[in-house]
Amino acid sequence: MMKHIKIFIFAILITIGMAAHGQSIGFGVAFPQDDSNIDESNSKLLLNRLHGILNSSDITDDGSDFVIVPKISTLSEDIIEGGMKNIYQLDIELTLEVLQLSTQKTFGTTSIDLNGYGMRYKKAAIKDALGKIKKSDKQLNAFFQETKKKIIDYYEKNSASILSSASTAASNGDYEQAIAILTSFPTGIKGSEDAQKKLMEVYNKYQTHNCKQIILQAKSAISVKNYNAALSLLSSIDSDSSCSSEATSLISSINKEVRASEAQARADAQRREQMAHDDQVRREQMAYNLTKTRINAAKEVAKAYYQRTYPKYYILY
Repeated sequence: MMKHIKIFIFAILITIGMAAHGQSIGFGVAFPQDDSNIDESNSKLLLNRLHGILNSSDITDDGSDFVIVPKISTLSEDIIEGGMKNIYQLDIELTLEVLQLSTQKTFGTTSIDLNGYGMRYKKAAIKDALGKIKKSDKQLNAFFQETKKKIIDYYEKNSASILSSASTAASNGDYEQAIAILTSFPTGIKGSEDAQKKLMEVYNKYQTHNCKQIILQAKSAISVKNYNAALSLLSSIDSDSSCSSEATSLISSINKEVRASEAQARADAQRREQMAHDDQVRREQMAYNLTKTRINAAKEVAKAYYQRTYPKYYILY
């Protein structure tokens, strides 16, 4: 684990389907770097166990402003002497706190007692204890369900002010902060449709603001014949941005440099795309896919925002 970073954050999206509403909330799992009871191996094991519990409630992967912060306290510790292979016997208390990064607001806390045995090292006993967490743990499942409800209630009661704060950030040119605020807004609840519309609006402005830099990076990649990197950069430029036509032109020029078969395949794809634009049903499908792509891209922007804004966190998604 990195010495100068205090917290590991493994982000996982909690998507809990409730009736036909499809409500979802983004959570992360944050491990304090200075907790001597947790190493990288144990943190990954705990992440796996928690993910299993959340997945039993229809959970998919992603990240946001909310994190689960685990803390391990040693209740009792015994060492059974065995020469070079001492056996550690531990009773520990695992505390889980659900925290919102941007406000440092706690939405719920719970704890469970565990015990474990390990050869030679204390952390081996901790790993054994964490491995006993059941994916069907009713206490933890109920805790996350209750915490989710608190967060949804919080967003529904404060949706107007949350959207206003996103608008203010965007007006000040801080598009990444606005995107981070909006991507954390739960889906399928009151105000979520307005949040998604605002997210698309802000993301388009962000794209226009940053597309010129992307064009420069793509041209640099083209100069060293790194066409795959250039195409990846250019494809990230939104079709509604001010750089769209230049990106299209650069893609065409790349096609002339690559193998004829690849160029032909891209040309065929472009023709199929044009045909799709002429067909209403396909246009609707493309619009849906484009919105989905933009939302996913916006989430990547939010992740980068959290990494830069909270330097004491090491964020993994």
